[in-house]
Amino acid sequence: RSPVPPQRVSSSPSTPRCSSALAFASNTVNSSDIFSNLGKNATLPKSKKQNTPKKPVRSATSEANNLTCTNTPEPGDELPSMPNGRVSSHGDDLGPESVYNLVQEVRKATHLNYELSKVAINVILRGLQELVPPHSTPALLSVQSLLSGDLSMPARVLDKTYDAQRLRLVLQELVSCKEDAQQRSWELYEDEAVISEYLHELISILENADPVICRRVLSQNSYEEICTLLQYYQMEVRWPIRQLLIKALCVMCAVHPPVISILLNSVLPMELARDMMSNTRNISRLTNSSALLTRIFSTGESMPVTHLEHVGSEFVTFLLAFIEEPPETDSADVIPDTFLRVVLAYNLQFPPHSSHNLVLEALARRNNAKVFTEKILLILNREDDPLRAYSSTSGGKSIFKMFYDLFSFDKTAALVYTNDIKVLIDMIVRQLTDLSPGDARRSEYLKLCRMVLRNSNYYEHKHRISDLQKCFTRIFCEDTLSSHNDQALVRDVSNEFPQYFKG
Repeated sequence: RSPVPPQRVSSSPSTPRCSSALAFASNTVNSSDIFSNLGKNATLPKSKKQNTPKKPVRSATSEANNLTCTNTPEPGDELPSMPNGRVSSHGDDLGPESVYNLVQEVRKATHLNYELSKVAINVILRGLQELVPPHSTPALLSVQSLLSGDLSMPARVLDKTYDAQRLRLVLQELVSCKEDAQQRSWELYEDEAVISEYLHELISILENADPVICRRVLSQNSYEEICTLLQYYQMEVRWPIRQLLIKALCVMCAVHPPVISILLNSVLPMELARDMMSNTRNISRLTNSSALLTRIFSTGESMPVTHLEHVGSEFVTFLLAFIEEPPETDSADVIPDTFLRVVLAYNLQFPPHSSHNLVLEALARRNNAKVFTEKILLILNREDDPLRAYSSTSGGKSIFKMFYDLFSFDKTAALVYTNDIKVLIDMIVRQLTDLSPGDARRSEYLKLCRMVLRNSNYYEHKHRISDLQKCFTRIFCEDTLSSHNDQALVRDVSNEFPQYFKG
């Protein structure tokens, strides 16, 4: 059973089975569809029937001609009033549902994403205001106002959109592909192009459609389709298809964060880790699998204990080794930064001062981690967060947590060279000097200063101790309510290290 080719700009030859799947793709949108759907009960354009419609459809040309005609109603006709007392040439009142359906039709016709479709309509409306007679301006302004307002739609409207229907169909066809693969005992390479087409369309819809539509479709049937895609990934051995599955799952995580927890508690992390450790010279496989693993771990949710065999200490050791010495095939030098993001995300699941932090255990077994420590120091100096693109709630906590954990134990703190510790002290002094009372980052740097003083060899060089003393004195003397937490931290650090701050 050959799966059905999805809709593409350059469609591949269809099989007899593709008639239902391509029914959605065969519709085209013209200007008359758009104008006729400005009414209150607008829906997506339906397929043209061969018989004569019961009600004549006005063409875009006749609509345009009417805009230029004199505003003189026929005898017995009355034009409806607009909210401001002006009269409108439209027979139906405009509403959010009408405008939302218009946006969906523009997106379908132009292949723009949801937000750009709204921008396109706004640009057209602004241009029309200069072309149409004054009596039509209120109607255009009404559409603009609705377009910039809340376009939250009920489920009945979302389910009728082209994107929702097409997304459901593509997911169903991918489920069928998985079932076909399950039933046969040999690899049918003839279906690779068709499956790839489906996955490309799935990714396109997830990236460009209204996110609310995507979230609704993905969450239907208790996320059954997503679970099926995970099973399909586990069964599929062809890398081109696996690569597209990984990208599709990445986009799903970005559009609908609850998907991340489903992936974390599935076999997927183990499959990704196994694939990475089995293909150490394939840069494409390493980077794609790493990107999905980073997103899965970026929430800080703890993985199941059953994952430790494949995504445990051995896997972290593998990541750290390749950060220090990437494979020869990595000509662009992307693996160290890619694997560093995985380590930072992986480390989020362990609570502070945990006695069973697998990242710290792997670091403690190393004689050096020069590249690793230099890279996280550079990130801290730039005030950047490598996980910001993967998690909207990260807020820089991954890099601070990595430093806290690194300086929680003498053995891991010893991996940081003395010169790097001095550079870190320079950063802390600069931030304590520049940041204002109440800034959460100042508290983070005070906590980091405490950990450096506690578990490093700072007593040997006392780098910039006088500057630290000045910063502590200034913070302690601040007379604002927002300084209380920082003042408590300064007091605690001074009491813990009286040799530096007292006497």
